[in-house]
Amino acid sequence: MILEFESFNHFFITVVYSTPRMMAVLFSLPFFSQKLLQKLIVNSIVFSFTLIVIPVVSDTLPKDSTAPLYMIGIITKEVIIGTIMGFLMSIFFKVAENVGFLIDNQRGAAAGNYIDPLTAEESSPTSSLFNQLVIILFFKSGGLLFLLSLIYKSYLIWPIFSVFPKLSPDFLKFFLSQLDLMNHYTILYAAPFLIILFLTEFGMGLVNRFTNQLNVFFLSMPIKSGLCSFIIIIYLAVLINLFDKHLFEIKTLFYNLKKLMK
Repeated sequence: MILEFESFNHFFITVVYSTPRMMAVLFSLPFFSQKLLQKLIVNSIVFSFTLIVIPVVSDTLPKDSTAPLYMIGIITKEVIIGTIMGFLMSIFFKVAENVGFLIDNQRGAAAGNYIDPLTAEESSPTSSLFNQLVIILFFKSGGLLFLLSLIYKSYLIWPIFSVFPKLSPDFLKFFLSQLDLMNHYTILYAAPFLIILFLTEFGMGLVNRFTNQLNVFFLSMPIKSGLCSFIIIIYLAVLINLFDKHLFEIKTLFYNLKKLMK
């Protein structure tokens, strides 16, 4: 009986140490939102993905693993590493969402914003469309297995019971460059829509200049919405290729992170 209790206690502590990194990464991604899936389902998925690393973690479990301060320190370190990885892996999901939000804002549909269950944040119709499109591409292209392989590699690169990795002086610059890259792709992908919408606004302004009785504001919204829908039909294939291409740049970002955290 005592042996069984010790075995269960050992397994439980191993799970406690193994889960935080996996949980932090997955919770950063839009398709694991607890607003979309029930907490029990999300936690079950996280636990099932973590089972693979439990044997390795169990063999390296130190004797003082139950010490409160030690446990808090290791779990905090794991959450930080997982959050950093999750941020890098969610960049292109954010790009897709931002492109749609920018388009809807420019065409005057910001009043139709709502809380998207995928992200649990305020979103817009086109933003949700592009976000779901990228998620479908991610799963269709084997992105989940690719993502899990990177997470499992991270347990070898940054072992759970090691000290926090030493950060390179370029670490902060790297993250700022990723934010800059996210804004760059957002403007680049939304540019065709923004140019057409600007020309439409300019044309409607000229019309209003010569026909003051015409309410241009109410006319411009359906015109801009119709043009956006037409451009999406033409531009969608290009967007799919661009999103599909950049999704797997996660691997490059991961190895860059590896160089900056030793």
